[in-house]
Amino acid sequence: MELLKKISSSSSNRLIILEGPDGAGKTTLASKLAKQLNFKLYHFSSDEDLDSVSLKNKYTQKLNNLNSNFIFDRSWFSETPYGTIHRNLSRLDSSAIARLESLCIPFDPIVVVCLPSLTQILHNFKTRFNQEYLNCETELIDIYDWYSKFTTSLPSLVYNFEIETFANLCLNLKALNNVYYHEGPPC
Repeated sequence: MELLKKISSSSSNRLIILEGPDGAGKTTLASKLAKQLNFKLYHFSSDEDLDSVSLKNKYTQKLNNLNSNFIFDRSWFSETPYGTIHRNLSRLDSSAIARLESLCIPFDPIVVVCLPSLTQILHNFKTRFNQEYLNCETELIDIYDWYSKFTTSLPSLVYNFEIETFANLCLNLKALNNVYYHEGPPC
């Protein structure tokens, strides 16, 4: 895994954000990457009890206090599909999301959207139904559709564990990392 050494040995703190619907393999991938890269892992939960200001402050505080390399298992990006589809209201508007994205720039972030097939997502959902945040397949399908169209101003890639190996993901992370270092932040 020499390919990952460049990512993990950077002198500045690094951030990898994993996104995707329930059952997409984010937590499994987060654990594997954290171990391989020697990054700290942080899982953001849904925090149903937080209002929009408190939620934004939670993410801002975490970003302002990054003092090592981190992998975020979910982030503020999840608020849009889960808030809109599951709760009928997103607590973060586009300006709040843009502000949080800008706070990431010093950490050379990479967003990995975990997106296996919908068939795999639904299978995982059914086998872990009692452990999942959502309570119906219709919401999960709508959230899957949202993630299939997801865009961000941060460097990002889509990862499908059904067809792409972990080693291939690492190659893609390295390629993104090199582009980001040599060309600077995206406009």
